[in-house]
Amino acid sequence: MNKTVLEIRQVEKSFVVGGNRVQVLKGIDLTVSAGEVIAIMGPSGAGKTTLLSIAGGIMRPTAGTVRIAGQELYTQNDEALAGLRNRSVGFVFQMHYLLPEFTAEENVMLPALITGGDRAPARQRARQLLEQVGLAGRTRHRPGELSGGEQQRVAIARALQNQPALLLADEPTGDLDRATAREIQALFIDLNRRQGQTVIMVTHNPELGDLADRIVMLEDGLVVLPPEPLAAKEAETKGAGEDVLPDMPSRGSNGLPDREHGG
Repeated sequence: MNKTVLEIRQVEKSFVVGGNRVQVLKGIDLTVSAGEVIAIMGPSGAGKTTLLSIAGGIMRPTAGTVRIAGQELYTQNDEALAGLRNRSVGFVFQMHYLLPEFTAEENVMLPALITGGDRAPARQRARQLLEQVGLAGRTRHRPGELSGGEQQRVAIARALQNQPALLLADEPTGDLDRATAREIQALFIDLNRRQGQTVIMVTHNPELGDLADRIVMLEDGLVVLPPEPLAAKEAETKGAGEDVLPDMPSRGSNGLPDREHGG
């Protein structure tokens, strides 16, 4: 039986907007086992990004509990929570949020340095990770010298620096063209298949949803039953004859901004 990595129980989240209280999440339960790939999907405004932010220790819930590897997140004070988040969670967002004055290697080193790690091992792991994501020849390049897909690969490498229990991604292919998006999709799945990395992704991309082990469908702040495989349904609707999914091998912070709202 796989170990439970993330346990969310009866999580609620409300915001006050214009003097009115808006409930975004309405009692969410979710358990994620080690090695799973989970896609969180649903319409805009359903609470997907809010749920991901709470799962990763970025945003405190209004009610409910969140545990990562058995540790309760929100009984911690802010300093302890930040330490737990930096050690246990890696984040990849739609925008890469790389520091423009730093090289790819230096950006990937940052999470280790934030947690007090030594520079030499942080640099060595950064180089290994950049090679792993296909950027061995771009370690000294700054973000402005990289393509959008390369920037997102650096962001993925940075998220893996501290060997997190959870890799959380919020629309990681949203700003990319279709070909580059498929490359990034393949990279996430490869990380899971080769290393057993647990991945939770918020996405509107039906192809990425179909690559996941499970789809968690949110609607109006609640988990609802997932639909049939989305990419297959889309292809059937269009009558497309082309392959929907990329060829894949057989199945086998951080310094990031807070997200206070989102789909």
